[in-house]
Amino acid sequence: MIILSFFGYNARGISLAGALTGSDAGPQTGYYNPAMLAYSKSQWTALSFLFIGAFAGNSAFTFGDINQYFQKNKVLNEYDKRHLLFRIGNGPLSLLSRDEVSLLAFKTPGFGIALEGFGEIDANLHRQIFELLLNGNNIGDVYHLTHLYNRALAYVSLDLAIGKGIYTMELNPLRRFFFGIGLKAIRGLAYANLDRTDITLSVDSNYIYVDGYGRIISSFGGSGMGLDLGIGFEADNWSFGLSILNLFSKIRWNEADSATIFTIKSDSFTVSDLINNPDTIIVDTSWTEPIEVFYTNMPIVFRMGLASSFLNGNVRLFSDFVYRADKDNPETKLGFATELRFIPFLPLRFGIALTNLGNFYTFGGGIRIFGVSLDTGFAFYRGIFMGSRGFRAGVDLGINLP
Repeated sequence: MIILSFFGYNARGISLAGALTGSDAGPQTGYYNPAMLAYSKSQWTALSFLFIGAFAGNSAFTFGDINQYFQKNKVLNEYDKRHLLFRIGNGPLSLLSRDEVSLLAFKTPGFGIALEGFGEIDANLHRQIFELLLNGNNIGDVYHLTHLYNRALAYVSLDLAIGKGIYTMELNPLRRFFFGIGLKAIRGLAYANLDRTDITLSVDSNYIYVDGYGRIISSFGGSGMGLDLGIGFEADNWSFGLSILNLFSKIRWNEADSATIFTIKSDSFTVSDLINNPDTIIVDTSWTEPIEVFYTNMPIVFRMGLASSFLNGNVRLFSDFVYRADKDNPETKLGFATELRFIPFLPLRFGIALTNLGNFYTFGGGIRIFGVSLDTGFAFYRGIFMGSRGFRAGVDLGINLP
């Protein structure tokens, strides 16, 4: 069977909270565990064209808040201001955007090759900035803005994955053992990081004064390699998988590397000036200086998953534990999901992912009819629908050719 997929990005994985490390995920199997490429007992070949997936979210405001409070000409009362500051909490407001693109992929049981792209923007905004914007000048206030974390990264990679299955002895409860390996050739496109800041804002009865400096490291070319490893087991009605992704994975940035140093200073401005005339904040001086070659380490991802089936395969349960060892934003996830196939051509899927950064609630479904397959997946971050603080969606359209 040949599966031609024309658009979408891992819709089934999104709807199942990404809990597919220990299961056959079809054309997306290598994304979770290269060993499980050998899991499928049926023969299929998948050709994928221009898959796009995107996630955008923040740590404080729901879609309902954005719709209610951030309209043009909206006048905020005292309750509105307190509510917005309460949403932000004591820490900074974190903004995150992750985009994934599969430009072209070819996969079959035991083998896969794909050209993929990745982009990420991660930014933090101090609560003090919002206090100043919402409450205005308070005499004698001094704001210190240091250690602002803002990073942008974009790269493409050519991924090659191979999985192999070994049948065990007939009486062995573990019927098959899998192992797999994935290799990545990475091309860095762009990197920018605001790695040093020390800015002071002081307030008197009428004006705000600002003084400080910062440094931005940037590069627009680099290269690197990556390694994925995985194993898996299969028994009568369950399977288990374990993978370690991005081993020894790093990008060496060595083209047009530079550090931009800037100082920022303004004698006086008001909150109204800051909103309506931001040019009143004058960047006194800025200069660019070359820097030595530096590396961006890709965060190692440890995945462990279990999948089982009941009622003649009409109910499938999935669970995953994932740890993403990002030094700036480490992430731990525990995912649970179910897939219902009581109507063979109309599968339904639901899941939840519990993470240290906030929970995801997922759902989706599919349709299989006349050789055409359509899958959808939706994930909401820290809430549902307008009460969520982030959103991701995927749609996969495929044609199954004998």
